[in-house]
This record gives sequence, C-alpha cells and structure tokens, in this order.
Amino acid sequence: MKYKAFLFFLTIVLTFIFLKDVKQGSFLFLHDEDLFLSKNESLSAFYVQNPLDLGSPNSSIMLATFWSRLFYTFVYSVGLNLNQAQVVIYFLKILIALFLPYIGFKKLSTLYLKDSNDLISLVVSLWYSFNTYAVIYWHGNSFSLPLLLCYALAPLSLYYLHLAILEKSDTRIKAKAALLLFLMSFGFYLFAVYLLVITFYIVVYILAYKKNVKSVIANTFILGILSLPLFSLFFVSLYNTFVNGAVTVNTTGGETFGALRGSLLYPLFMWFSWGIYTVWEPRNIFTFYRYYYTLPSLLSPFVIYFLIIYGVMKGKKNLLIYLFLILFLLMVFVIKGSQPPYGNVFLHLIDNFPLFRIFRSPDNKFGFGIVFTLSILLLLVSRKFRKPLFVILISLVVLIQGFPLFSGVAIKGENTTTSTDRIISVPSEYKSLIEFLNSSTDPYGYVLVFPPQEFGFFNLGENEGHVGQDLLPKYSELPFIYLSEYSSMLSDTYTILRNSISRNDLTILDRFPVKYIVIRNDTGSLRPPKELIDAIENTFNKVYENKLFKVYENSNMTSLVEGAGVRFSMINPIKYEITLLNIRGDKKVVFNQNYNYGWTLYPRAISAVEECSKSFEFADGGVECVATKYPIIPTDIYYLFQPPVFQDKHEKGNGYANIWTFNADEIKNVLEPWQYRLNSDGSMDIGLTLYFRPQALFYFSVLLNFLYLLGVLVFISWKNIHAKK
Repeated sequence: MKYKAFLFFLTIVLTFIFLKDVKQGSFLFLHDEDLFLSKNESLSAFYVQNPLDLGSPNSSIMLATFWSRLFYTFVYSVGLNLNQAQVVIYFLKILIALFLPYIGFKKLSTLYLKDSNDLISLVVSLWYSFNTYAVIYWHGNSFSLPLLLCYALAPLSLYYLHLAILEKSDTRIKAKAALLLFLMSFGFYLFAVYLLVITFYIVVYILAYKKNVKSVIANTFILGILSLPLFSLFFVSLYNTFVNGAVTVNTTGGETFGALRGSLLYPLFMWFSWGIYTVWEPRNIFTFYRYYYTLPSLLSPFVIYFLIIYGVMKGKKNLLIYLFLILFLLMVFVIKGSQPPYGNVFLHLIDNFPLFRIFRSPDNKFGFGIVFTLSILLLLVSRKFRKPLFVILISLVVLIQGFPLFSGVAIKGENTTTSTDRIISVPSEYKSLIEFLNSSTDPYGYVLVFPPQEFGFFNLGENEGHVGQDLLPKYSELPFIYLSEYSSMLSDTYTILRNSISRNDLTILDRFPVKYIVIRNDTGSLRPPKELIDAIENTFNKVYENKLFKVYENSNMTSLVEGAGVRFSMINPIKYEITLLNIRGDKKVVFNQNYNYGWTLYPRAISAVEECSKSFEFADGGVECVATKYPIIPTDIYYLFQPPVFQDKHEKGNGYANIWTFNADEIKNVLEPWQYRLNSDGSMDIGLTLYFRPQALFYFSVLLNFLYLLGVLVFISWKNIHAKK
C-alpha cells in the first residue's frame, strides 16, 4: 500500500511540473501529439473517410489514436475546457505509466521468482516507466494514450498470456489475457513488436521446458476465439484500407531508417531516436540532445548491462534468462535498420513484405523490445544482489535517464536561439482567420493553402513558434487541401492539380469544390513562388487579409454534388441527401471527392415539393440546401443491411471524382414506385442518399466490441466473486 501511495504522490508532482507554466488561454502541443481542441473535432475524427485533401482513408489513423479521441470526446462532453482537459489527461497518463507496469512486474515476480519482493518490482517498474525510450515518447507525442496503454500493459499482459497459453488455466485467465491484448492493440506500432516478442517467447519456452504442444495449441485456439470479436475494429480498418482505399501521394510513409546512425553502438547507448544526434533548425525536438552526451547519461545504460551480466555470471543456469538475452540481442540487431552489418536483410523485408513496413522507423519501434526484455532480465537477476545495492543503482539510473522528464524540459520544451517551447498561445491573426472561415461555411467547400505545409515550423508572432501540426484545420469547420507530396491526397488527384498549378493555370480549380485559397506568411522562410501569387491575385477576389494571411474566394467553384437539377444537403462529411429533378434521358450524379468504391447510393422517399430554407446555387447549376449537421450518426448502421442502388454504374470521372450514370428506364427497374416521382411533362424526380458504407461497418464493429467487451467484464467479475467465495 505504501508504494501505491508513493506512486500516486509522484503522479501529482509530475502533473504539476508538466503544466505549472501553462496559463489560461494557452496550451501544450507536443509535435505530433493526438491533441483535439474541441468536442466537434474529436467527434469528427471518428469518420473512416477523412474529408481532408478531398477525401482520404482514415481507418488506420483513427485506430492509432482511438483512446485519445474517446478521451477528448468525453471530457469536452462533460463541459471541461482545453486547459482542464490537459490537466486530466496528463494526470491519467502518468498514473497509467506508473501503476500498470508496477502491477505487471509484481505479477511477473510471483511467476518467475520464488522470493518476490515488492520493492524490487517497484524500482524495475520505475526504470521501465522513465528510461530513455519512455522519455522519447513523452517528448515526441506526449506518449499518446493508445501507445502508452500498449507500453504500460506489456508486463501484465505477458503474465496472463503465459498462464493462458503455457499453463493450465481457466477461462477467466484467458478472458483477462484477451482483454489486455485488446487494450494494447490500438497502439499497433508497438503492439506488432510485442507480438513478435511473445511469439518468440512462447516457442522457445515450449522447447526449453518441454511443454505439451497439443495443450499449448488448444489454449492458443481458445484464446483466439475469445479475442476474435474484440478485434473487429481492426478488420474494418483492413477492409477500408486495402479494399476501398487507394494510393496516396505520400509514398514515403515516414521512412526514417535512412536517418539512423551508429549501427549497433547507438542503441546500446539507448539513443532510440535519430533526433538525438541529428541537429536541424528551427528545432523543438530534443533541444536537450547534449544531455545524452554527458558522462552520467552515457554510463547509465551500462549500469543496467552490468547488473544483468553480473547476475547471469553469479547465478545458476536459468533458461528464462537466456531466452530474454537472445530476445534482447535480436532486438539490438533489427533496431539498426538498414545499417551494417546485414542491413540488406532489413531492406529486403521492407521491400518484399508490406506488413513489415510498420517497422520503417525501427529505432522507436524495436526500442520497445529492448527495454521490455531488459526490464524482465533485471527482475530475473535481482536475487543475485543485496537489495539495498540493487535498489540504489536502479534508482540512480532512473534519475539520470528520466531527468529531462522530471525537470519538465522534455514536455514543455525550451526557448533557445534555435528552438521554441511547446506552450502555445494562438495569435490574434489565427483567431481572426478562423472566425472568418467558420462564419462562411455555407456553402460547403475546401480551403487550399499555399505554401502547402501541414506539418513543420509555424511562426506564431511575438517571438513564438510552433513545430508540428498546422493549427488552422484543427479550428476550421471547412476541410483543408494540402497540395504537398507528404499529404494524404490520392496520387491521381495530386497529379491533376500539381501539373496545372505548376503552370500557374488556376482554371483547374473550377473542376474542384475549392472555396478559398489562402496565402500564408507564417511558415518561416517557406514562400509560394511569386508567379503563383500573381496568378492567384489576378484570378480570384481577395476577401480577407491580416498580417499573416490573405484569403481569395473562388466564385466559380463546383459543388460537392455537381449538376443542373441537383439539390443536396450535407448531413455530415460522409452522408449527403440528394434530390435529382426533371430527369430526362441519361443522368449523371457527380460527387467531387476522391474516387472510392465505398461511396454508395441508397433510395429515399421525396415529398411532393422539396424546398430549402437557405440555399446556394453554383455555377454548375447545382443547389446546396443548408441542413442540420450531425458529427456522427451511429444509427446509420442501417445502411450495412440495405443494398445500394446503381453500384454497377459507379466509376471514376473527371480524373478523380465519383460518377454514377443511369437513365429513366433503369430508375424504374431499380427503384420502387414510391421512391420516384413522375412529372406532368414526362420528366422524373428521385431522392437518393449518398453514404460512405464502411462507416456503417465501423458502427457495427463498435457495437459488437462494446457488447462483447461488456460481456467479458461481467464474466470476469462473476468469476472473481465466485473465486473469493
């Protein structure tokens, strides 16, 4: 109990250190943190098709940030503001980082050691929580909730997986193991490494301890059956990404292995990020990189190695120790990526096995395997030392490696000649621009920005800067387009726009639902070409200007749903109500977002006369009717069980868009009489709903997850009650 009180006290202290300089009206934003600034932003993030960049697959990103999105949706729903939300989430994250590893290592010590000791488990868990690798994740993205849960639950998950697969265990143990795997799986960048470690562990353990293979297979099968419903969200992600998805212009995928240095040496120093030894300006990542070159920091990992090597030499033969030593050496080998020796092995795997691309930044992926195996090795050799000596040495390493975090620098950053801190105050120019954009959301259209920098350095004025995600789309109710080779735009769309705009031919924008063009002056030395600026000024009307931004309006923009005799209302970015009037002969429905087979049409009844309380007519003849907008509509699960219409008529048109072509006879053959209206002049009116069908599959999988998860929790609770009796 006293150790838990200590961990709770440490949580409060660290929360205070991290946030004490963040005043009302400002907030912390760490590089590529999963930060949602409003309830609307967090709710809208649950679309499996992101409207950004004219529509791009969002399933993988949504899963990788799932717990963060749920958290912000909840805290904003109960009325907390951004500052209060940050206090809660930092307290929660530190609590998770301290308590869950401690519980896990306590369980493992009872499994592996005859004379387990809580103090030993505590200091090992503290090193696991505050080693160099953990500091890197705290510093880079505030240790996002999905990644943190995966990292913090790994020791506890190993304990239950060992019992569930390698020992005789009841269904309750297997259910707990399945539940832990589910909670960890959203941090799939680390979860993939964890699965590799666990697979190796189980296989070698079977061979070393001569376990009954049939029993292990049976246990694994039962665990798989229990886990299967919990992973339905991942099947949705795979479906949307590989079946309905398309190739984006960003083919690099964040490949950082080319920036790695030091081969086997730097990982042994526990430099698990190339940012530590690569200096650039402006810099807000690892401004404290010199700290890692100090003697205490350089020696601290070798204290860990000394304890392990000495414990191995002094102890009796222990197959578990050798198992984790081999795992450690394997992790050290693969973490170097494409560097020698045998870097071609890594490149071969990257080039020939698509799933292996998840390890394209091996330093901050396989570093997890190194720290995890070292922590268990420390636990295994702890009996070979006097407890006070072991505790003092590990505690000293924790203080040295965790110092950037304990001082707050790793979280808040620092102001130097080449960097700025991470405490952000949104400048008046940003607020003014966002107010203008959000007051002009009708009709709905896109914001095209030059220069197209969605991630980088932004000058916020008053000697304040920000390195990370662009803040503008996080506040805007209109979606943005970044015409950048690093964006999420589909390659066909990018090619069409890039080729025309590079020739300063801005008439191309008339084919796209681009409402505003923004020239920004907040991106440091990065500027659009003067010829492009002149072309924009000569083609479009300037409608807004401040010190940092100029906004031009495209009065000839095409509508999202295009065509004469078309009326549409956007319910949300993945659902549109469409009415087609006076159909004669062939009729086209053109939806001006990136082509995706997931966009489907469904019939809907139309009233005798459909009027718009407020409407906007476009140059193409289409009319947008203003409708009540809903961020998410879970009842749309209905579309999963209703067959779409005209799906065989769905094809790519205009080089990028979704087009359906049909005629009056086909309408009569496909639709019921109540689903269309014949006019006195022989023409026809019909009502349709345009919907992104994978969204309904997402809702179904969430419902399945929730019900099954509830059932698992009830089952575990019931078993625990009976076990106590």
